Order: sequence, then C-alpha cells, then structure tokens
Amino acid sequence: MAMSESTLSDELKAMDLYDNEPDAASAWADAFDAYFQDAEVTVLGPIASAALGACKGAMQAALSGMSAPGAGAASIQAGIVAYWGAIVPAVAWATCTAITPPPGLSGIAAALVPVFLANTVPEVTKDQAAEAIAAALHAVNVTGGQAVFPVPPGGIGPQPIL
Repeated sequence: MAMSESTLSDELKAMDLYDNEPDAASAWADAFDAYFQDAEVTVLGPIASAALGACKGAMQAALSGMSAPGAGAASIQAGIVAYWGAIVPAVAWATCTAITPPPGLSGIAAALVPVFLANTVPEVTKDQAAEAIAAALHAVNVTGGQAVFPVPPGGIGPQPIL
C-alpha cells in the first residue's frame, strides 16, 4: 500500500479543534505520521515503522509557532520537512543508504496559502477543508521522494517512495 490522499484526509477530518498550539501540533504530527506509515518502495514493500520513530517528534517541534497569524502554512511546511529529515534510512528498508525527500516540499507553504484562503468561505465544511488540505499535501509527498540503494549489480539503485 502506498501513501494515500484519503488516509491523510480521514486523519485530518478526525482531528479535534484545539485552543492551544502544543495539542494542535501533536494532532498534526499524529495525522501526518498515520498517513506516512503507508509509504512504500514498490519492489521492497512498506516502510518499517521503526524508521519513523523520531519523525513525529521532529514534526511537532517544527510546528512551533504555527498558531501565529499567517504562520500556519510555513509551519506545516517546516513540520513536513522535519518529518522527512528524521527518517532513518537503514531501518526504513534493508540496504537503504539515504532518503531523498520530494523536491516539492519547499513549495508546500505556497500551495497551502490559497487552500487555506478558499477554506475560509462560510459554505466550506470541515470535511471539505480537510480534503483540500490533504490533496495539496499528498500531491507533494508522493512526487519525487526516493530511497537510495546501492546501484546494480550489487543493489537495486534509487527507488521512488510512494
């Protein structure tokens, strides 16, 4: 199974609304982690959960300041970048030597700003808002990330993370 937009959407829909930043950051990190647990390299299968042990904490710490006016999109970008950076390659898949995050991570904030703006229209429901956010985040997270392995003949070479 690969990372799924519907999984992220469901996780975001299930999140409570918080009146404090630490609980909101924790909920965001939990939702993204549940989504990322399905990451896979097609030829080797799903990522080992043990490789993601520090990822939620890294994301949660990077979300600090997310409640400041106008800071949400940039904070979510920082959190996702921190999550990808905390993956332990050698534990993720046997013989994996490095994880290369998707190049589009640097554009998450720019992609989220119009989504957040559109989500402020009174007719937009929480579920619709979560679906729009999940769509924007998923598009970036499944495009270009790689698990690096030794090249043939001794290995399989770089593989896309889906």
